[in-house]
Amino acid sequence: MADALELLWFDPRVLARVRKKPAWMALIEGAEDDTSGAPGARPALAAQPVQTADRFDMAVVVTRGTPMNAVEIQAAMTGNVGEDGRFVPPLVLVTGELVFPFDETAMLESTLATALAHSTGEPTLRGAIDLAKDFLATPDRVAMPPVIESVTARLREAAARIRKVPAGHVESEVERALLEARSYQRRPFGGGTRIRALLTGPSQDAPVIVYSSMDASLLPLERRFRVRILAEAHAVVDPLDGQPFVLEARAFSRIVS
Repeated sequence: MADALELLWFDPRVLARVRKKPAWMALIEGAEDDTSGAPGARPALAAQPVQTADRFDMAVVVTRGTPMNAVEIQAAMTGNVGEDGRFVPPLVLVTGELVFPFDETAMLESTLATALAHSTGEPTLRGAIDLAKDFLATPDRVAMPPVIESVTARLREAAARIRKVPAGHVESEVERALLEARSYQRRPFGGGTRIRALLTGPSQDAPVIVYSSMDASLLPLERRFRVRILAEAHAVVDPLDGQPFVLEARAFSRIVS
């Protein structure tokens, strides 16, 4: 069976810009001319609320548009610098696998809770548990993510040696708990706090950071899945990201096999 795309979310404020792009408007108009009632045909608009038409137009563009690679995105960014030097983030379409790293502190807390549940009769685990507790209890704690990850790694390694627990059991329990809580990394961006994910795929040379303001409850309970994303391409906000640009998602489709 061919892949199907499910539009999970879109920002309606961006539709006016989408409809101004000739290539994307041609896709929408082509879909409007299809009155066959087949999958992908536009519903009769007279009986549909405005939101339905908006959702359809966005789904057409995300589904049928041509994804861009990193070189094309950088060219679009250069082309969106006006004569006065003003930069307007261009709209771009990308595809690939999206991975959601978990929030570092939530990962440590969940790993600690799971380790405690299996710690009876495991004296070698106590040192790692005490370290994690002391770290989390530190007043006014400010720590870089790698520091938190190192404490989590030590606790995870100690938990992996629990004799009565199957290999990988602690990790799977922690991941499921974090998925159900949607405890993904969030970072300040664009005047608010955004979910932070990483996009990899054939159109990208290296993982690209994707920020999103979408409600996390709309995401499936999977840490990674294939997507098509309509996004704005922005200059990096953190030089340590190591990329020439970051993306802010404006529409989000999951590819379902």
